[in-house]
Amino acid sequence: MNYRSKTILAVILPLLFFFLIVLSLPFGSSSSLAAGEPPQVIQTLTTAARQTLPPVPILADNLGDSSKIFAGSGNLKPDSSFPEQMDGDLNRIIPMTDTAEAWLIWVVEADGSREFQAATYHLVDRPIVDFKFYVSSDNQTYTEISPTVKIPSSNQWTRVRYSFVPPAGMNFVKVEFPDGPVTLNPRQLGAISFNEPIPIIYEVTPSSGPSNVPVTLDIYGENFTPRSMGYLIPMTDASMAVALENTLYADAYHLQVILPVTLTLQKYNVKVVNPAGSETSHIGAYKVLDGTLYDDLTADELDLLIDPLVFLEGDTTNPNLFLTVRRWGGKTPLSNVKVKFYEGDPDAGGILLGTGVASSLDPYSHTLTSPVVWPLFSGGQYTLYAKIDPDNAIAEANEANNVISRTVTIEYLPPESDTLPPQVDSFVINDSAPITGERSVVLKTTASDSPTGSAVVSVLYLEYVFVQSAGDWLPVGFSDSDEDGTPDWLPYDGSMAVEGYPWTLTPTPGIHYLAVWVADAYGNVSVVPGTAFINLMPSPDSSMHPATILQDAIHIYRVNLGAGENVSVELVSVIGDADLYVWGPDGSAVGIQETSNPSEVVGFTAAVAGTYQIEVAGFTNAE
Repeated sequence: MNYRSKTILAVILPLLFFFLIVLSLPFGSSSSLAAGEPPQVIQTLTTAARQTLPPVPILADNLGDSSKIFAGSGNLKPDSSFPEQMDGDLNRIIPMTDTAEAWLIWVVEADGSREFQAATYHLVDRPIVDFKFYVSSDNQTYTEISPTVKIPSSNQWTRVRYSFVPPAGMNFVKVEFPDGPVTLNPRQLGAISFNEPIPIIYEVTPSSGPSNVPVTLDIYGENFTPRSMGYLIPMTDASMAVALENTLYADAYHLQVILPVTLTLQKYNVKVVNPAGSETSHIGAYKVLDGTLYDDLTADELDLLIDPLVFLEGDTTNPNLFLTVRRWGGKTPLSNVKVKFYEGDPDAGGILLGTGVASSLDPYSHTLTSPVVWPLFSGGQYTLYAKIDPDNAIAEANEANNVISRTVTIEYLPPESDTLPPQVDSFVINDSAPITGERSVVLKTTASDSPTGSAVVSVLYLEYVFVQSAGDWLPVGFSDSDEDGTPDWLPYDGSMAVEGYPWTLTPTPGIHYLAVWVADAYGNVSVVPGTAFINLMPSPDSSMHPATILQDAIHIYRVNLGAGENVSVELVSVIGDADLYVWGPDGSAVGIQETSNPSEVVGFTAAVAGTYQIEVAGFTNAE
């Protein structure tokens, strides 16, 4: 990513904050997966003893027992210690001795297209010695096969994932442990799968939340499927697992769930199970806290802002730093919340630049700090930090999310360079359609620069939804051309206005806002973003239909109406009981239906032109 893509993104100062203010219109508001007993030593299983195991087209073996293993050496045993160091893997197999050959065999239905996967773990400070893999058609003659090796994560143990496609007819797959001293170079075998990927969880966010509001939980990892199911496993009693029936599939790397308000106050493991049974857990990933006492200050990388952004040679102007501080929860307003800004990590000798202040912060709100001058003397790459409430003057539910950092690259341009920003002339989603039944939409953008400018060369998209547990509009998606998990500026050309840019909305039902900024060749960014919204309302043939809503949760929809337009809004609850609310542009109630009938209707004539808000609220869990 070049200087402009890193640095331009850092600013979006009045731009991003202005956009968030626009979103905050004054509308009203309605109010046993337990592993069981560990298996004993894996016994030697002869071919005759397992002739009852036929080849299978799908295999998911989490090694909770030996029922899916065709044969194995007798010098292996289960290990379930320290799962938090191994991506939550609760059942692994390890060798008991240093020298004896250690191996296991599975029987699969190999047709030349299905993939075999094995997860393994190696102590992080020791060299990785690879497992070996063999295939056979008769369980007599085995041929070694070279797998693809991927290292998706590393904690105190490094996870190494092997995968390969057994040739057709090679139905016996043998996994051989590496040789070597067990104590000096320990290695462990984790989950096995065939024709179904093993899910992996890298991150769960947020790590805690209030008990009295449905919380949006994002699970990031790999190998998720549209039929993956999330679970919360109480750390105090694994038999009380909570199935998250409303698990939404964003893509193979992201699942989203809304947590119910019925959860008990404790810490939970987060588990993901794929359709055939392959699974993974993230130990202690989420904690439910008392909602009546919940208060948390936080920010995101995109909330750390710089202004101005473009610098010319000889310019002695120093940029200002700001932070958008977000407050989740709380009962009474806070005043004069301090934020310290640093150049470099404050815990590693970073330079204190100054202290900004968020003068007033209401419950479930956000505000911008006062500016802090950054004495910038030269171009280059910098990592900036902001530390909220550095003196811990405010009691918070989570003190671990108060430090925010981002890396920017500053470059000084020649004095004669263009300093006038371009502008977004138009921006529409699906040609201005108010509703979409599918997540795939098309964004069309036209932009222009001044006649003497350097021309528009790049464009940046961000997507926002209202997150009820935060009481705020939060960024949930951005243009990411290289799929590295960080926002990217995309090349701008005429096709952006004609063919458009394909976009996949996050799976949250309801309104989705998108914002677009454009930049010219010298890094000037449009002062005001182009904005548009569209309502995601799953169509009957969609995998998301009907939409699921939890008790006390709210889905928000918005529609622009002209004065005098007649509108009828119908809500049909297929299961459970959801209620319907309609609010006018000034936040006054237009119509409310809180009956227990499956069908609820609000009909009205728009008194004034403007944006009307429609809310679906879960009186119970409903679809």
